[in-house]
Amino acid sequence: MAGELERRERAKGGMDACLGALTCRSNVHAYQFQVVLHTVPFTNWRHVAHALDVAALKAFPTKRKDEIKIIDVAAGTGLAGVELSKLGYTNIDALDMSQEMLNEAKKKNVYQRLICSHLSDQRTSEIDTGQYDAITCVNALGNKHIIQNAMTELCRIVSKGK
Repeated sequence: MAGELERRERAKGGMDACLGALTCRSNVHAYQFQVVLHTVPFTNWRHVAHALDVAALKAFPTKRKDEIKIIDVAAGTGLAGVELSKLGYTNIDALDMSQEMLNEAKKKNVYQRLICSHLSDQRTSEIDTGQYDAITCVNALGNKHIIQNAMTELCRIVSKGK
């Protein structure tokens, strides 16, 4: 099952270029099981992590990487977290609406905390205001896994900076 979930997670990364790769019905079951693969280019998670790395080093020049608190929103099986970990980030939490996906992400041993919650315009009770320095959210907004109204919540949970 782990291999299948990871294949689906990688497929999720290339949805923009896929003909009919995902039937999203805004429930967890559709997210986990309604993937139909055609010709899907995989997201290069290393490049996503590198982009966050560059931005984080500019935003926090005096912080060590292990001091920068990151939340991986719509973490899935943890592929972005793995790449961030390879770059030296160790203070990473995962948020996903699927406990099954988080169970797979946990096996990667890169997350401090796993939060099972659907991100919306409502406050996520497990997360304090300004708790994170950085957010990564790969392929969830464009694929409508996260509604536009959730941007307010994303802004709430990230620190305002200095």
